Amino acid sequence: MPRARRNRDRLKQVANWLRASYPTPYPVELYIGKLSLPNRPIEHGGDCTRVHKGRRRYLLVRIEERLPRGDAIFYLLHEWAHAHTWACDAIEKTRAMHPDEFWLALGRMYRDLYDVEDDEDPTVDFPW
Repeated sequence: MPRARRNRDRLKQVANWLRASYPTPYPVELYIGKLSLPNRPIEHGGDCTRVHKGRRRYLLVRIEERLPRGDAIFYLLHEWAHAHTWACDAIEKTRAMHPDEFWLALGRMYRDLYDVEDDEDPTVDFPW
């Protein structure tokens, strides 16, 4: 499948790939929109939170739509790594925000998405 031209569509393509390749303990909904006030600098590029709506529980990954494509994809990988390594609420409240398993998951996602070999420098030529 060719890469989408619009950033929003590309993020949805990457999210679909992540759903298939990196399952999460809860379903994930993706929101791409403004996370900061209009006419203000972007304060953060994304977040991942657990949502309870009645009996339904899911993880909400939000990505700032005004980010450049490369940054938005990286934030999506970052937040998906949180979703992929999510534990029960009791554990989430007590552990570090970025535990070791988070960094391992993020590294695997990055390598798989960009097909980076161990001996290559991924900063030389970004494929986005």
